[in-house]
Amino acid sequence: MATLRELLVRSSRTFAVGIEILPLFAVRTLAISLANPEVLEQETKMTRREVELITRRAKLMGFSNGWIDRYYSRLAAMP
Repeated sequence: MATLRELLVRSSRTFAVGIEILPLFAVRTLAISLANPEVLEQETKMTRREVELITRRAKLMGFSNGWIDRYYSRLAAMP
């Protein structure tokens, strides 16, 4: 059985990853919007696959500031 300390560390890490993911979604949504000339008339959506990939990668590598910087740049550049 996990100790209280272990549970707190685990839950704080999950919370931190959740906070890291939101800006990644925002960057990707903006990149999609910039590539869409009719953005004011249509919805801008990421695919489920994109959401899964961003979430999975953030959970694995979100602790690295360098990775986050590179990934932001990559998401912003994707059409």
